[in-house]
Amino acid sequence: MMLDSLPDKFKPESGLIDKAKELDRHYILIRYPNFHLEGTPMDHYTGDDALEVIRYAREVIVF
Repeated sequence: MMLDSLPDKFKPESGLIDKAKELDRHYILIRYPNFHLEGTPMDHYTGDDALEVIRYAREVIVF
């Protein structure tokens, strides 16, 4: 992950790295629609899930 590989003086706090890792997990699941054995990606996510990862993405972008 790019954030984790930054030099120490530029590396973000661990909480932001964890949020970026969460974004990675969601990217893989929704990028490949056949990843889920049943249903589509939208069947496995809620509006709250989407709002949470949007907030995480904003924090990473601001950083």
